[in-house]
Amino acid sequence: MKKIGVVVHELARTGSPIVGLSIAQFLHDQGHHVHVFAKVGGALEEKDIFRSNRGLPLTITETGHTCRPKITRFRARSRARDVLKTHQLDMLYVNSFAAAEWCLAANDLDIPVFFHVHELKPAVMELRKVGMFSQRYRPKIKGLISVSQDSHNIACKTLSYKSDAPAMILTSFTNLDQLKENAKKTPPPAKTATGKQLDWRNINTTPLICMCGSAVQAKGVDLFFKVASLCPASNFIWVGSFDKADEPANPIFEKFHEDKLENLYITGSIENPASVFSHSDVLLFTTRQDSNPLVIIEAISLRLPTICFIKALGCPEILEKFGIALPGNPNVRAILKTLSNQPLLKRQREFLSLRNTQSEFREKISHQKKLETLYAFLDKNLGMNK
Repeated sequence: MKKIGVVVHELARTGSPIVGLSIAQFLHDQGHHVHVFAKVGGALEEKDIFRSNRGLPLTITETGHTCRPKITRFRARSRARDVLKTHQLDMLYVNSFAAAEWCLAANDLDIPVFFHVHELKPAVMELRKVGMFSQRYRPKIKGLISVSQDSHNIACKTLSYKSDAPAMILTSFTNLDQLKENAKKTPPPAKTATGKQLDWRNINTTPLICMCGSAVQAKGVDLFFKVASLCPASNFIWVGSFDKADEPANPIFEKFHEDKLENLYITGSIENPASVFSHSDVLLFTTRQDSNPLVIIEAISLRLPTICFIKALGCPEILEKFGIALPGNPNVRAILKTLSNQPLLKRQREFLSLRNTQSEFREKISHQKKLETLYAFLDKNLGMNK
């Protein structure tokens, strides 16, 4: 059995870290010795994968680009190398360009690396802008794993990765059994700017529209706020961190407290949004760029009609078939038009409730099948049982 390191760039409850931890758990279940490394902590630290008696060991290095004082990629690489020296790993799995310096640190120590990427060009450019990635330092990797064909093409160009080198496409997935169990749990407290609590026991009389993510420009929190202000007959709930101190900053933090909308509720950072999805009427996915929209996969799995903008997201083959996929970039006018189209929303609910729909969707996002396919790829290129 192998000694394997699994690297995620943060432990916030977002798609990339969740996928990384799912892979860590699967590798552990196959009998391998797995150690998780995270550049930044977050809500996922509370997951059972770390908390149980046989939980996986976790090291948080505090080397994310949002850390203060600012961490350069050279210091982050040096820190990663120092950490890896103490573990004598047989293999390192690195999730996201935001943790690319771990690939370079592994190269320094001759540890085979499998690099799992989800970023599209804007995200890669942003990481270069903040100094956490440079094309001057291209890591040598044993195998490339991409969430979509688009992210694969971007990674190959960015890394100068040869077209005939080991690579696979691993599209978004989720653990449906765990998701359904989470959906049965009591939803988290949520309150408005005035402190009014959302009464989860009496929400059926007013439509509830949700969004999940950190309250930043990239997630479209400004769009969500604007729509809430224009739709006072519906309730809106933002599931995720809403702090002013977030980096990058929350663009509507002051306006939220100044305008005091009576129909906009905030949960703050939580570990389980599924319980909110199961009580909501619509997921309004306002994100401006996300190549791995796991939140949408979870919402559709729970038969929640999902409004999204196809140009901003990855996995179009799933969104166009199972979501309400709007053309262009996220904008208020298109959102208002869609929210007012009650026949469309009703048809979508009925479509997602069909047995054939659910069966086809489960086939596309099967947790176990995707992980087994990944394991076969790792075994072919490294020999997992040697």
